[in-house]
Amino acid sequence: MGSVDGRRALPAVLVRALRMVRSAAPRDLVVVAVLQLVQGGAVLGLLLAVNAVLEVVLSSAGSPAAALPLVVVLALLLAAGGVAGALVAERNQLLSEVVAQHVQRQVLGVAAAMRYRAFETPELHDRLDRASRQAALGPIAVVQGSVTLAGALVTAAGATAALVVFHPLLLAPVLLAAVPSVLASGRIGRLQAGFVMDTTPAERERGYLARTLSSRDAAKEVRLLGLGPHLLQRWQRLSDRRLAQLRRVTRRQLVATAVGAVGSALLLGTALALLIALIAAGALDAADGGAAAAALLLLGQRVQSAGVSVGMLVEVAPFLRDLEALLAGAEHDRAARPGRPAPAGFARLVVDGVTFTHPSGRQPALRDVSLTVEAGEVVALVGENGSGKTTLATLLAGLHRPDRGRIRWDDVDLADLDPATVHDRIAVLFQDFQRFALPARDNIGFGRVQRRDDLAGIRAAALDAGADAALAALPDGYDTVLGPEFAGGSDLSGGQWQRVALARAFFRDAPLVILDEPTAALDPPAERALFDAVRALFAGRTVLLISHRYPSVRAADRIVVLHEGRVVETGTHDELVGAGGRYAALHEAQVALYGV
Repeated sequence: MGSVDGRRALPAVLVRALRMVRSAAPRDLVVVAVLQLVQGGAVLGLLLAVNAVLEVVLSSAGSPAAALPLVVVLALLLAAGGVAGALVAERNQLLSEVVAQHVQRQVLGVAAAMRYRAFETPELHDRLDRASRQAALGPIAVVQGSVTLAGALVTAAGATAALVVFHPLLLAPVLLAAVPSVLASGRIGRLQAGFVMDTTPAERERGYLARTLSSRDAAKEVRLLGLGPHLLQRWQRLSDRRLAQLRRVTRRQLVATAVGAVGSALLLGTALALLIALIAAGALDAADGGAAAAALLLLGQRVQSAGVSVGMLVEVAPFLRDLEALLAGAEHDRAARPGRPAPAGFARLVVDGVTFTHPSGRQPALRDVSLTVEAGEVVALVGENGSGKTTLATLLAGLHRPDRGRIRWDDVDLADLDPATVHDRIAVLFQDFQRFALPARDNIGFGRVQRRDDLAGIRAAALDAGADAALAALPDGYDTVLGPEFAGGSDLSGGQWQRVALARAFFRDAPLVILDEPTAALDPPAERALFDAVRALFAGRTVLLISHRYPSVRAADRIVVLHEGRVVETGTHDELVGAGGRYAALHEAQVALYGV
């Protein structure tokens, strides 16, 4: 584990924490800093006022009445310190919420902008999981740790100044008393940070099992297959392992806490013994001694508070590192992206010798794939499951880059173009399309989000996709939330959802359209009707139609057959059937099976 050494990294962690708070709420940070100074000044004035009161009261010539003005000052200082403390607590709560939202926005912004390839690596998911989980708690720890440490240091400075006034010799043991506490707190923070880092993969799995047990999407199969007890047992096994790890960590933390507390107590006891010796020797009078004793006790308490704050900051250090790494990675990714915009269209789409392996894969999903698609053509990609059809679609959509080879729009390599503008020129309907638990109009309007208020265009796309009748019949029509997750929502059938997703592709109005199994949830007559209408529905556009249903793609201009990541045949339906190769055999098998 890349743990944080609290002793060496604390200044850097503190700077990061304060930078985060400042970027989220600069004015509130200034207010808190001023209030902390008020608290520190109040502590110093309070100790000096206590000393003055004691001198008056203990003086043989003094009288209670003579001390009354000083008592009023003392009360005012106490009130000022109390009000400042209450204001700090109020600002602390608000700061925590503001910083939490600021950090969550950064994490979500990075996740939204990250390249698709990164989501196929467990490292990113571990980092995002830590950042997401810590976004709720980390900023609070950052704010509380920073504010408490700053307050402790300012108050300790006031008490230290008072001790210098009373007797400088008292400073050494008191300041040394901070060392065991800070070291122990750093050790505790490192142990907790290590626990978070080490358990992240298991925590992601535990969270996945919990979501599977409680989510609607998995509910049917979990119940029909009787998986509830098994999945719950796996969740419990991971939970027991986590608890065992936590017990080991807390035992070590307890030892560190005890050692630090004993060490600090011994040094503070030494300071009190020295104070008594100074009073006995006449180096301090009773009034100075009483005020010095109060300063010693206050300083000891602030030392303990500073130690706790150090532990909080060391504990949150991995969160800060993860956040900084995420932000730096996103910035590097943005800087490395080409700035050249994609052309508005193309005369020819060329896939030239493309080989690609998924980040988590061991074997290439595509091997030396080459094909050419002319503008306006309807080209079908067919093959068995696992032949590489969807992988090729993700490369053509600019979501992946080839390991070898190139994909070109005319003479322009997609790798040299700004990915955002490439995506803007492409409409894709994946087999596992997204079902947004949002109004129906948004589910279609997101196809071209800049035009999401164009209800006429949305309805026209729905009409072309055959979704208008179902959506218009919903309780609130196109304003009805789709799905049962939220109040007032209405769910759709699988086929209706697929038509909504198809309408989203229509609404995008892009020159290149990729349809990945667009009819998987439709009945055979509806599927055949849609395939037959593809040319009219996408007039003037280039269409790549991915399907494993061979009889339905016969209307395509060309059919490209993939097998084990390679292009093995290409031609029209009649040409491929006549050739008697793989396509012909698979086509005949499906005709025999389905009678079409």
